Amino acid sequence: MKKVTKIDLAKGFVMVSLMLLLVYGIDYALNVFLKMDLLPVNTTIRGILLGGTAVVLSIFAYFLAEKKSLLVKNLLIINGIVMIGGGIIVAIINHFAKNEYGMFVSIGSGIIILILGLLSKESVNKTQITNLKDTTINK
Repeated sequence: MKKVTKIDLAKGFVMVSLMLLLVYGIDYALNVFLKMDLLPVNTTIRGILLGGTAVVLSIFAYFLAEKKSLLVKNLLIINGIVMIGGGIIVAIINHFAKNEYGMFVSIGSGIIILILGLLSKESVNKTQITNLKDTTINK
């Protein structure tokens, strides 16, 4: 049986994070356009359960990967872009309403996750990659 490493755990966290963000986006779109909910909770609870968990998992993945996994770094960048894009879409749909704090939280969280991914990606790129088939870089 293979031992689960920190990098394996980080990969799982960042993939689950992306899935949560996609479910959040689908649920929001269903609510706005079809007036139906995938999850029977209000907007605040949905944001905390799906968005908040995705942010926490992304941050955990960043620290667990220790700048050694290209997959984690690329998915962190994607997660950040998805969060920023989601915040912008919410802002546009709601015509930049002052009472829509979720868009600011989404954009701010996305910027943080994107920066973590970009910082890590720079470190990964500076490291000598000896085996291109493996997404994990050994020091």
